[in-house]
Amino acid sequence: MILRADELTLQIRATEAGWQVHKQWRDQDRGTVFRAETSDDVVRYLVCLLANDIRTAHRLPALRRPLAIDGDGVAVPAEGFLLERAPDAGFILSRGTPGPRRFFASDIEAAKFSSLADEDVKSLQTSLLHGAPTTREGVLEAIRREGLHGYRWFEDATNQADVVAIARTPDEWAVFATDERATPVGRREFASEEAALEHFLSRLRAANRVTGWRSHQQGRERGAAASLSVRYFIREHLVDGRLVPVRLFRRRTDATGPTDEYLADVDAWVRDSRGVLDRAVRFPLDADLEEISADAAGDVIAMVAARTYVPLHRR
Repeated sequence: MILRADELTLQIRATEAGWQVHKQWRDQDRGTVFRAETSDDVVRYLVCLLANDIRTAHRLPALRRPLAIDGDGVAVPAEGFLLERAPDAGFILSRGTPGPRRFFASDIEAAKFSSLADEDVKSLQTSLLHGAPTTREGVLEAIRREGLHGYRWFEDATNQADVVAIARTPDEWAVFATDERATPVGRREFASEEAALEHFLSRLRAANRVTGWRSHQQGRERGAAASLSVRYFIREHLVDGRLVPVRLFRRRTDATGPTDEYLADVDAWVRDSRGVLDRAVRFPLDADLEEISADAAGDVIAMVAARTYVPLHRR
C-alpha cells in the first residue's frame, strides 16, 4: 500500500516477519523507518506520524506531549518501555521483557509511539478527531459510550475480583487491576491525574477485550456442531526465579487444515511462519511448549493486557 501526504510517501507492506513502513521525503529515500509484527502497530505508527496533519485538516488544535531527552541526546520513551540502539542502526522499543519489539529509524518517533503502544486501535482512531478524554467527565463518558464494565472509580477495590481500578493516594494517582482472588496486580503510579486517567481507560478497554474474547471462546466450545477447533500451547521461562509465560501459541483447525499462530497482543495473532508450533506438535518430547486449556490461555491473554506476567495457574 502506498500512502502520500504532501511531500511524504510511505510504502506499507507485509512480510513473513511482520510489517514494514518505507519512507520517502521529497526525492530522498529514507529506507525502512518502522517494523512491527502486527497491523495494529502500523496504525499506531501512522497516528503518531500524521495525527496533527489530520487534525489540522479538520481545523482542530494539535495534540502535544512533552518529550524528554536523556544525557546521550536520545528521546526517553514512556514509563515501562526500554529504547535500545539496533545493531543495524535505528532503535528497538520494548519493555525489556518478553513481548513485542518494534524497530524505528528515529528515537523521537519511538518515544512518541510508546505513549500509544497500549491503546486500543479503534478507540485511538476515534479519539484522533475528538481528543483523548483526560478529565473525569470525559473518561466516564467514554466508558458509557463504549459500554465498558468491570472497574472501580476512585473507591476501594481491594475486595473486588477482576476489575481495573483508579485511586487517589496522598501523594499520587494509582491504576491497577485485581485478579480472580481480588489481589492487586500491575500497579502503576502517576504524578498527574491526566496521565492516570489515560492509562486507566486504556487498561479498562484492554480488559474488556479479554472478557469479550473469553465469552466468544466459551460460546464456541458450547457449540457441539462447531467446525473449528482450537488448541493452545505455552512457552515459559524463568524470570526472577519464577516460571512465567513468554509466548502463547494456538492451532486453529477447520476443513482446510491447521493454522498455527502466536499472540502478539491482546487480540492480535500472527502466523507462526517459522513452524515452531508444528515441530512441537510433531516432536513433543523435544519441544519446550506445553498444551494448556482455553481458560488458561485466557489467563495469559489477561496478563498481556495488564502487561504483568505471573506463574500460570493450570486448569
